[in-house]
Amino acid sequence: MLNSGQLKQFAERGFLLLPQGRPGTFTMLAGVLMSDQRDEDSGNLWVWPGTHLSHAEYFRQHGPDAFFAAGGYPPIRRPEPEQVKGRTGDLLLAHYLLGQNIGGNTSAAVRRAVYFRIKRAGHDARWGEFLEDPWLDYDTVRDRE
Repeated sequence: MLNSGQLKQFAERGFLLLPQGRPGTFTMLAGVLMSDQRDEDSGNLWVWPGTHLSHAEYFRQHGPDAFFAAGGYPPIRRPEPEQVKGRTGDLLLAHYLLGQNIGGNTSAAVRRAVYFRIKRAGHDARWGEFLEDPWLDYDTVRDRE
């Protein structure tokens, strides 16, 4: 269970913490671009490639409860971020553990995108395992390794 300081830290960072005391993890982020984002700094989503694997390695070493101790941001080495570019109607699929954040928009255009958090059936019961095994919810990928 989290102490009051940890709960405050999660609330300040905008993390979803469910009443059962587990983080609001999910399987995949799906985004549909509702406006062109072909240039950088157009409100693009920023991603840190490969961090889904680095995060999983961290949780294998420290256990899933390290998510709480790290305030949702485990101290992993991150590569240079990349801005996701696309056209209206493009679909973005991103693993839950992939480091990502929204970027600023210095363009004249309004950036629009719709995001969905997708959860595989049974995910909630094994969220801790999912943090340690990034392919747990992805049978086809896991079977190919």
